[in-house]
Amino acid sequence: MSNIGSLSYLTELPRWKRVNLRNDIGKFTDDPVPEGVARWNQTWDPPMVNSRVEINLNGWNHASGTVVGYRTDGGWLMIAVRPDTRPAWHTKEMPNRTVCLFAGIELTRM
Repeated sequence: MSNIGSLSYLTELPRWKRVNLRNDIGKFTDDPVPEGVARWNQTWDPPMVNSRVEINLNGWNHASGTVVGYRTDGGWLMIAVRPDTRPAWHTKEMPNRTVCLFAGIELTRM
């Protein structure tokens, strides 16, 4: 377990299961997932540590970053990313945060 700026994350990929995408409306279903297994909400497998990703989230303007680990939150697999740059609002609100969590749907492989 690593801890940077009060954000703890795992450096080893936890057990995960991809949830199904409903093609008709583009939303993910609530497929049953065994206890202790995180849901992953992307069509591709979770990126490995040291992989590069693009952040597709409001205000991040397609920033890129490096995957440093994983965390589960509410049963969902989140990816810990060290962004190359952060939006000004994020830097102002969390000046010491160098690693940020993103859901799979908020990331694109590079």
